[in-house]
Amino acid sequence: IMILEVACDQLPALYEEFGTERFKRAYCVLRTHWEFAKTPDHWRAHLGPIDEIWTASEFTRGAFKAAFDRDVFVFPLRVNVEGAAARRETFGLHADRFYFMFSFDYFSSTARKNPLAIVEAFKMAFPDASEKVGLIIKSTGDRDPGLRIKRAFEAAKAADPRIIEIRETLPRPDMLSLL
Repeated sequence: IMILEVACDQLPALYEEFGTERFKRAYCVLRTHWEFAKTPDHWRAHLGPIDEIWTASEFTRGAFKAAFDRDVFVFPLRVNVEGAAARRETFGLHADRFYFMFSFDYFSSTARKNPLAIVEAFKMAFPDASEKVGLIIKSTGDRDPGLRIKRAFEAAKAADPRIIEIRETLPRPDMLSLL
């Protein structure tokens, strides 16, 4: 049994690196994630050697089920918060506010993650600045060609103090506390 924990678009690179024979000799499980309701049509070819897929949600299961004629199972993610000791004040968060959080890496695909859409969705959902909600934008990496995203975040924070951005890499206990 071979469990592959990769994004589906990375399967061709695995097949090239290790040869397809290895995958034919094993029962192959793909454990993967996906953010959209549909997978790209060309992924069907990538899934040929895969015997079953494991996803973290029914939403992702539905996306893969449309492109994959074998079993797709849901195994929700488990979060161990052991060691999470930091309090809201550590991050400058208000005790009486409900926070939404979006976390992304600038070195990932910002077009796919679309961090600016999060800010727009928050502003549309909560236009009244007196509402006791906030948005935490947690980012890592330093790749933003033209600084378009960082400038947009600065403008959003200036216009709405409920929007908080945390750019630095946090130690795991602090990240767990933030979550």
